[in-house]
Amino acid sequence: MAEENAGLDPNKAIKMFFADPDWRSKAGIGGIFSGGAIILFCLGPMFIPLAFCLWGLLTGYYLRLVRAKIADMQAPLPPWNDWLDLLISGITWIAVAFGQSLVPISIATTTLLCATAGGPNFIASTHYTTWAASSVVIVTFTWIMVSIVSTIIMANFAKQERMSAAFDVVTVGKKLASSAHIFLQAWLLMIGIQWLGFILPTVSVIGIALIPICGFVASCIAAIVLAQAWKSAEQPIAAP
Repeated sequence: MAEENAGLDPNKAIKMFFADPDWRSKAGIGGIFSGGAIILFCLGPMFIPLAFCLWGLLTGYYLRLVRAKIADMQAPLPPWNDWLDLLISGITWIAVAFGQSLVPISIATTTLLCATAGGPNFIASTHYTTWAASSVVIVTFTWIMVSIVSTIIMANFAKQERMSAAFDVVTVGKKLASSAHIFLQAWLLMIGIQWLGFILPTVSVIGIALIPICGFVASCIAAIVLAQAWKSAEQPIAAP
């Protein structure tokens, strides 16, 4: 029998977030941490480590939310507790994500070095436009692929709660081979939801102050969508 909550449903993800009776207090804490991280980062290099700690706590909370929803889609939003666990989990994932981002960055750097090695003659040649366009396409495609695979790795990392899950090529490969379309849809939905969390508050000048809390809410809803994708990949919806 297909699981009742299988399938991607952003509307249901939104309802799940606001169904928690304590969503206001939990979102308030997340908004404070998110705003605090932005302020600390802007204050200067001395405060960047503190900003990363707050980002670590936020990321750890998103991972905990994915894990809770994978276990039970009807589970409430996780509480803000076990701070050290949140921090370690979040900082670990930030480090993993940074390592993943080096793939498209290294390709972009290589293309720039090739252009520099070619010198002014190469840049002025008729082949430069084709080479530059091809480089942009390759870097963009690589970034998209790394980002999609990263969503699978994040869900696997959140579910297993161990560092080795971030390098579990077998599990991630199986998910990608069998359910690539599901995670592609989830990735697109997550990007759209997170962008809305930034765009909607900026419609009015007063709403700009709400960007941290709206961004946190949007990230939590995106985390629920990711959990939906993982469960859909585990238990595909059966035909009636």
